[in-house]
Amino acid sequence: MGAEAAVTVFVMARVRVLLVEDSPSDAALFKAQLEAGPDTDFDVEWVPTYAEGRDRIADADCTILDLTLPDSEGLSSVQGLAEAAPDMPVIVLTGFQEESGGVEAVRLGAQDYLVKDNIQPQQLGRAVRHAIERKTAQAELRALTAELAERNQRLASSNSTIFDQSLTGMMQIGGDATVLVANPAMAHLVGREPGALRGRSVDELFGALDGPSIVDAIAEVFATSEPWGREALLLRADGSTRLATVQLSPLTMDEAGTPIVLMMANDITAESSAMLREAHDQKLAELGRLAAGLAHEIRSPLQYVTTSMDWVRTAVGRLVGGEHLPPEDLADLSESMEEVVDGIGRISDIVRGMNTLAHRAGSDMRLQNIDDVLDFPLAVARGQAPAGVRFEVTRGDTARCVFGLGLIQQVVLNLLVNAVQAIEDAARPGVVEVTTSEHEEWVTLTVSDNGVGMDSATLDRAMEPFFTTKPAGRGTGQGLSLVREIMTQHGGNVTIDSTPGQGTAVTIWLPTGPHEDFDSSSSDPGR
Repeated sequence: MGAEAAVTVFVMARVRVLLVEDSPSDAALFKAQLEAGPDTDFDVEWVPTYAEGRDRIADADCTILDLTLPDSEGLSSVQGLAEAAPDMPVIVLTGFQEESGGVEAVRLGAQDYLVKDNIQPQQLGRAVRHAIERKTAQAELRALTAELAERNQRLASSNSTIFDQSLTGMMQIGGDATVLVANPAMAHLVGREPGALRGRSVDELFGALDGPSIVDAIAEVFATSEPWGREALLLRADGSTRLATVQLSPLTMDEAGTPIVLMMANDITAESSAMLREAHDQKLAELGRLAAGLAHEIRSPLQYVTTSMDWVRTAVGRLVGGEHLPPEDLADLSESMEEVVDGIGRISDIVRGMNTLAHRAGSDMRLQNIDDVLDFPLAVARGQAPAGVRFEVTRGDTARCVFGLGLIQQVVLNLLVNAVQAIEDAARPGVVEVTTSEHEEWVTLTVSDNGVGMDSATLDRAMEPFFTTKPAGRGTGQGLSLVREIMTQHGGNVTIDSTPGQGTAVTIWLPTGPHEDFDSSSSDPGR
């Protein structure tokens, strides 16, 4: 460019103001006030009638409207312009005797009103700018609210799909132990239509076994917010009975925190059939216990989204009411909007992770990083872990390897749940450590705890299908068995190191080479 200098010229966009005023002298005064102020970037177009104003409103950024015109008078002018251009900010001009009309005009959608004989120099220009800013803020708030409603609808739709399509019988139960809604699988178990279960008392569907009744168990879950599980006798519509496993989990269903209990039931009358069904639907077999953790993770961002929206609603209300917000309040308004967007994003991430886990959407094998697996299972585990359990995560600089994201998320979630339960059984402050690292041809992920540990006899059988040391209703005995099955699908392995009274470390091994070319005999991790 030689000696020439590059010059950047910033041009401020001019504000197009439509002035609808039947008095030429008043119009000239208002036009002069706008054009003579410190901000001279107003282009003012004057028309003396409402009809002309309505025809030209589309070409303006803001309209100043006299409430008394030869062809329109009063609030009908405001309503007409609102119909013609809903997003147009309007400032109405009134006389001293018409000030109440200005207040009513603001209620109908005008951004401000000014008393003609009391307009101070520079006031008109400021009113125009503030009206445009308020209208813009309202439009942004409407768009943000619509986006929040759409994402909440997608979240509700996702949860509804999991509920309706599950092979596990599910019912949502209210505080009076009556059925709010049941999925098709539950209706099939009891031999009724799903709609026929709504409003029925739960004790009509379950017979007595040893221990507390189902109704008493539901009351206990509402009182303690602790999950409950055991076997129960299922009463079918045809008079027959079936033996079922029942899991009760506390949930909250809306922003108001309305409590319900989620019941999950599986028919175990035919032992082999029950085993096949549980193996096919392993993800949803644990949904009841995980639901409380998910509800906690969703409730936290939803709470500060609600709080931020309250502040946004208040601030916009003040703006609509004609109040000039100080810079610090405008900054708070912007920050609140950012918090709403952030909260919606966090909820969306949780829903995305749940969809991956529940619908096996992540079973496709592809090259990716093991650290991408951790966030969703950790969020669920933290949500359901008791107070005092600490999670420590160390992410190594590992190579990418081939795996199905949803499948390995299921593995990690199983290991985290086992670690938390081992710490609960140890009845002491606990630490769950998650570490990723690389060892030659392998990427490893280790979940360790300082829980009860396992003796050699238990360790030898730990990965056998349906073997469990947990009480009824707390484990299916398929967790580590499923982990081993998934790792075998990946050409990898799982190893366990455990000491009674000290804790357990479980490591999964994934090969870094191409999955289709992997030969498990080339290296034998931990075998």
